[in-house]
Amino acid sequence: MRYLNVVTIGIALVLASCGSDNEQAKEHAVAHDKSHAGDHEPQAELNLTLNGEAKWQMDDHTRDMVKIMSGRLKSTAPAQDIGAVLKGDIDKLVQGCTMTGAAHEELHTFLTSYIPAVHEVAETGSDEALEQVTHFLKVYPEYFE
Repeated sequence: MRYLNVVTIGIALVLASCGSDNEQAKEHAVAHDKSHAGDHEPQAELNLTLNGEAKWQMDDHTRDMVKIMSGRLKSTAPAQDIGAVLKGDIDKLVQGCTMTGAAHEELHTFLTSYIPAVHEVAETGSDEALEQVTHFLKVYPEYFE
């Protein structure tokens, strides 16, 4: 349960610091916490939607950071080390976030699953969590560009 609380607080901070709608971000993090109470594993399902029939448009910073994070998965370093580097990448993603609107909210939907998976890899070195991170980054381009 301690791990879940740390991740939930982390997600709340990420969402609260990204963009201008802090109250909605906090509510989203609380809803995520309630829906996963007692669940120590990252979500396998992303629950993403398209922007009608189109992909969501990301800003250049987000595109660059996702490309960097995807490249990290080619490393032969131990999973825990990869997770630690990805956590730093998430911090950079959030610090440079300028997005707003529906595309920004859909990115938050992605991050509420992706961040716990990255934290799990960084904390435990779990191959299963690393596979989940890999899956999430492979699915990402199906919804975002």
